[in-house]
Amino acid sequence: MKKVLFVLLALGLFWSCDSKKSDEAVRQQWVEQQMAREYKDAELDSLALVATGQEGDVSSQTARLNALRVLRSELPDKKETWDKVEKSIFASEVYGDDEGEDGVFE
Repeated sequence: MKKVLFVLLALGLFWSCDSKKSDEAVRQQWVEQQMAREYKDAELDSLALVATGQEGDVSSQTARLNALRVLRSELPDKKETWDKVEKSIFASEVYGDDEGEDGVFE
C-alpha cells in the first residue's frame, strides 16, 4: 500500500510541476504566435528586397523571379504590384527607383 501511495504521490508531483497554469499557457501561446508573425514579416521583407533588386544582384533574374513567385503565393492581393516588379526584373532594373513608385508594402 505504501508503494502505491508513493508512486501516486510521485506522479502527482511530477504532473503538477510539469503542467503550466492556464494563464501562463495562454501567454506562452500568444508570445509564440507573435514571434512566428514577426519571423514571417521579416521573411517577406527579405524576399521583397530580392525581388525588387534592392538587395542582391540586379541582373540575377532567376533569384528575383523565385522571390517574386513566393511573394505572389503569400500575398496574391498585390497582383498589380507584383506585375510591376516582374516588368522591372525583365528590364534588369531596380523597382522603386522612380519617384512615382511606392514600396511594395505601401
